Order: sequence, then structure tokens, then C-alpha cells
Amino acid sequence: MAHWLLQANPDAYRIFDALADTGAIRTWTVARYRHDIAVGDEFALWASGQKSGVYAFGVVTEPAEQQPGDPDRYWQDPASGNRPTWRVGIRIDDVLNTPILRGEISSDPALVNTAILRMPGGGNPFPLTEAEWQAILSHRAERTSDQVRPGRNPTWARDELILALELYLRRRRHLPGADDPDVQELSAFLNSLPIHTVRPDLERFRNPNGVALKLANFAALDPQYPGAGMRAGGRLDAVVWDRFAPRPDELGHVVETIRNAAAASLLPSVPEADEEEFEADEGRLLTRLHRRRERSAALVKRKKDAVHKAHGTLSCEVCGFDFARRYGDLGAGFIEAHHILPLATAGTTTTRLADLALVCSNCHRMLHRAKPWMTPATLQTQLA
Repeated sequence: MAHWLLQANPDAYRIFDALADTGAIRTWTVARYRHDIAVGDEFALWASGQKSGVYAFGVVTEPAEQQPGDPDRYWQDPASGNRPTWRVGIRIDDVLNTPILRGEISSDPALVNTAILRMPGGGNPFPLTEAEWQAILSHRAERTSDQVRPGRNPTWARDELILALELYLRRRRHLPGADDPDVQELSAFLNSLPIHTVRPDLERFRNPNGVALKLANFAALDPQYPGAGMRAGGRLDAVVWDRFAPRPDELGHVVETIRNAAAASLLPSVPEADEEEFEADEGRLLTRLHRRRERSAALVKRKKDAVHKAHGTLSCEVCGFDFARRYGDLGAGFIEAHHILPLATAGTTTTRLADLALVCSNCHRMLHRAKPWMTPATLQTQLA
């Protein structure tokens, strides 16, 4: 693993504003060492100017490749970021509240010969020897824990992207900024949702700047948007866009369901152990609500009693498996319940017995594993 120093020119790029935005910086221009800098390499981020020094630390996430342009709203001249150039993917892990300024660096005998001091115009990236890297880390360690900003916040969840996309489609003609009331309301709502149990940086977690940036990420996916948008979005941005942007009515219904469930305090706050694997298109919150209803002991018992009274058995409505027939007394009365209504349709309504289907454990997992979730009738057709 190699170590580098990446330099930013505040006269050309508003680096301090970008660092204040969670996840805003995803790539960095490299003019040399393109075949040497590699995924996993660590770097220190240097800002030039009157207060030059190290302001952040991070890691390289993608190898260097030539890109047609990566417009970023923090360029002083937007055209500067839209030129074809070589870039590496990066992740900022720590932003220092107290930077390691040039004077401190130059007074350290172990750092006096670093490339950034000898040839500041040499172009990114600037290589660091192992001894130089360790010296920089020692200066970082001297700063107390409250001088180092918390770690990176979690990436946007599907639910959060759905809510942001709905706002984007409503305001796509005139993209709102961080000071817009709609953006500030969504920021507050996202902070109120029980999606993420760990939020390392509460000050920046889904703050208005981050919400405005996410809207710009959607603009980059929108063929109708007149500008370029911000291309540094995540893979899930495109998944949510492809699923819901062509279906604004369905999107609005999902958003309304999430907001109504939140207002009624119905959204479960405890994560499911396997929710990443079985998360529905509508997001993890409605998935949790769906699965909680399936586990309602009183409701499931009523469903089982009604089916047993009508048919004398409890067999899977998809494959016909009967636990009592296969396992005898051990399997008597055992079967699982699946809520058949779409998540947004179920919403905050009271679940009826007709909304539940009795299925075996295998079929139940397959119903939840499909994207989008299948109906029992669809899965039964596949097995025929």
C-alpha cells in the first residue's frame, strides 16, 4: 500500500464547502502516477493558499481512469469540472477541525523534504514515503479526539432515496438549494426516521446540504434535466431512479405511506437481521412493518383457525406442503403467514384475514427474495 498527498486549490475549487458536505467528494483528478496509485492507498488532503496544510484523510476506492467529466457544484468555474481528465475514486474518512498547517509540517525534520513543500506545482498526486506518512499521522494523533470529526455517515438507504426522488420530481424544473423550505423539511424528516442506528456525524447526517446534493445526483440521471447534475451518486440512486421515476403515481403512494406510518408511530425501530437481503423495493421501513404484521400471533392464529375449519388441514397455498402430514404431531398447526397486499397498499390500514396467505417456510422466503416481491399466485405458476 502506498501513501499520497492530494492537493486542492481553493481558488479553483471550494474545498472547504465540499468537505462540509457528507459524501460530496467521490473522485479526484490525477495528472501523474496514474499506474501507481491504487485502491486501498491512503492519502492526506492538502489545501493550498494562505492557510495551506492537511485538512482531511481518506482512502482510494477506485483506480485511475479517464472520465469525460464529473461536474461538481463546488468548482469556482463549473466548466473546470466538466473537462475530460483522469480521476481516481476516493473516500474522505476524517476531516480535521484543526488542520495540520504548512508551518507545522515544514518545522518537522521528517517532513521538510516532502514533495508538496519542494514542488507545490508538481501536480496530483504527491507521493509520500513511509517515514513521511508516519510523521503526518503523528501530527494527526496529537490532536485530541474532539478535534477530529466523526467517521463517515451511512450511505443513503432505499427509503431515503425514495423520499428524495419524490421531492426531486416535484421540483426538477428549478432544483432547490439547501436553504429551500422543502429541502429543510425533508432533512428534518429523514433525521426522524428509525432507519440508521449508527450516525457517526450527527451534525452532517442528512443535513440540508446533503439533501440538496442528493437532488443534484438525481439530476445527473434525469434526461429531462437541462444541466449536468452531480454524477457522484451511488449505485442505489440509479436503481431507485429506474424503479420509480417512470412511475410517479406509485412513487407518491409509497412516500405517502411512509409519511402516514411515521405520523402514526407505526414504523418499527428495530432492524431485521436479514433485512438487506429481503428488503422490498419500497424500502426497509415498510418491509419491517410488513413482516411485523405477518408475525402478529393473534392475527395468524385467527387465519389458521379459519382455514383449518374450512379445509381440515393447513397446507401451503403455493406448493401444497403440509407440515402435519410430513412431520406428524411435531408439525401439527405449524405454517407461516404472508401478507399479500403490496406494502404501499397495505399502508396503515387494519390487516384482514383475507390479506394473509398461509405458506411454508421455503415459499415464504422465495416470495420475499424476489425483486419486486412476488404474489403467491405468481410463484405457484412458476412451480407448475
